[in-house]
Amino acid sequence: MHREGPCEPAPERQLFEAILQRRSWRQPFAEKPVPADLLKTLEEEARLEGARLTPVTSPSLQNALAGLVAEADWLLGSNEAVRRESAGWVRATDHAEDGVPGRAMGMSPMEAMLAPVTHRVFNYGDTRASRDRSLACTAPLVFALSTEGDEPENWVACGQAAQRVLLGAVAQGLQGSFLNPPVQLPELRNRLKTLLDIEIWPQVLVRIGYPTGSARPTPRRPLADVLQS
Repeated sequence: MHREGPCEPAPERQLFEAILQRRSWRQPFAEKPVPADLLKTLEEEARLEGARLTPVTSPSLQNALAGLVAEADWLLGSNEAVRRESAGWVRATDHAEDGVPGRAMGMSPMEAMLAPVTHRVFNYGDTRASRDRSLACTAPLVFALSTEGDEPENWVACGQAAQRVLLGAVAQGLQGSFLNPPVQLPELRNRLKTLLDIEIWPQVLVRIGYPTGSARPTPRRPLADVLQS
């Protein structure tokens, strides 16, 4: 039987079609739980790429995790080198080829305009800690993606797993964002392992849920600037 065009598995096509819809939702989610069957699907998506998805399964554990995120925010905010790097990526408007517009992080236009300076000079740890603690506490689902090893090939595998998981969530009407500060600090990363009761390496910490609106895309560099033929 003759068929027109390429033959793609339906699940892969669904993930592909979700690419243009995926955003980092940095605001609170709607008060709507993530279906249990979808969580099982996302766990399988992670497994296909060689990673493990470990969900936070109780309010008390989620509160403890939120405290760890807040502590990491405060520590990173007190580090001048981290603040300089962060300042280098904040953009006042969408009229840029890369970076993150301040509005995507909940800043006013004036705050976004001043952020490249204020981030370098002032410790924003308290402000960010308070915000991220609330986002972590109220998210319908928080989970870690972890790998057996902690080498470059494991980081790549986890990135591929994050891609599949997030696109799988988007295909079902959800969005996500990262709560990665605890992973960036060795001591807090070890405490995260203890909190989640895992022996393997947490690479990313994610919150997902149903967004309460639509998010505009952030700037991207032209394809020719990052990919050579």
